[in-house]
Amino acid sequence: MKKIMTVAVLLISTVISNAEVVGDCANEGQYLADSKDCTIFYVCDAMKKPQRHDCPPGLEYDCIRQICNYPDSVPGNCPCKK
Repeated sequence: MKKIMTVAVLLISTVISNAEVVGDCANEGQYLADSKDCTIFYVCDAMKKPQRHDCPPGLEYDCIRQICNYPDSVPGNCPCKK
C-alpha cells in the first residue's frame, strides 16, 4: 500500500510540474490559460488557487471566450504554444 501511495504522489507531482499557469488568481472564478498545453485551463477557487481543468478531446481552451472551442476558432493571441 505504501508503494502505491508513493507512486501516486510521484505521478501527481509530475503532472503538476509540467503545467504552467499563465497569471495569478486574483478572484474566485477567474479563468487562466496554460502556456504549454492548449487543452488545459484553470479556474481559481475560493482560496485563490488555480484548479486544473481539461478540455474534451479535440478542443482547445479559448482564452477570449473562456470556453473549450475548436482549434480553428481559438484566437492566435491566446498564450499557449501550439
